[in-house]
Amino acid sequence: MSTQSLWSANALWAGAAIVARLQAQVPALRQVLALDELDSKVGPKQFPAALVLLDRMVPVQSEGQRSRSVVRQDWLVALAVRAAGVDTDRNAAQIGPLIPQVVTALNGWIPEDQLRALAWQPGMRPNYGRDISYWPLVFSLQVVTA
Repeated sequence: MSTQSLWSANALWAGAAIVARLQAQVPALRQVLALDELDSKVGPKQFPAALVLLDRMVPVQSEGQRSRSVVRQDWLVALAVRAAGVDTDRNAAQIGPLIPQVVTALNGWIPEDQLRALAWQPGMRPNYGRDISYWPLVFSLQVVTA
């Protein structure tokens, strides 16, 4: 399927591709979920986990035709672990090795039928929750639309 037909069929197709890539390349993640697979009241059921969701989608440039443009999609990959509680090093021990594994799996990876690779971008600060802590990583993808 070409880039244009992927976009035409589902503008958010890259989310499922990122989920599949993380499942295949980062076996230490016990669960990789798209946002709509997550029970927002409970959070992930297995840890460590990754949540994949679209953070932002903006047009970047026109390709000289009204019907085609380049769109930048920023995909958030939030790594999740159970909050550390009294063991202050537990979060670092769990999440520290995962960050380079996720970056290696996604940064520079070109999804099937794409011309451009994902690029690691500056992201948000970690969220140290009472029950679950999240480390957000952002990867951008530029897609030619039709």
